[in-house]
Amino acid sequence: MDRDGYKLYFSNPNKCKNCPLLKKCTKSENHTKIITRHIWQENLDIVDDLRFIDTIKNIYSMISQTIERRFADTKEQHGMRWTKYTGIQKVTMETTLIFACMNLKKLIFRRKIDKLKMI
Repeated sequence: MDRDGYKLYFSNPNKCKNCPLLKKCTKSENHTKIITRHIWQENLDIVDDLRFIDTIKNIYSMISQTIERRFADTKEQHGMRWTKYTGIQKVTMETTLIFACMNLKKLIFRRKIDKLKMI
């Protein structure tokens, strides 16, 4: 495995030397074909196949209405386009406070909805 997370597979040059498809397979002078494959490639293939299932398509289409919406609200309504402070500790403190406030707003809104459902 190399530093970028790829496994290298080498063919056996003794077997490949007499193969009739050698010229189509590799142009290597030592008759070795090298295949590189990322260590997570199997998982990426599974995820890629899931994209075409109808239920997954419907769920994926809702991302823009749920998750992306939260990021947009955070940027626009809570001033998260940039920070007011410098330094990792101050920025962490500011963002933690902002997200705590956002969670409180969400809880209050849900409670209001629950009370309306009871009426």
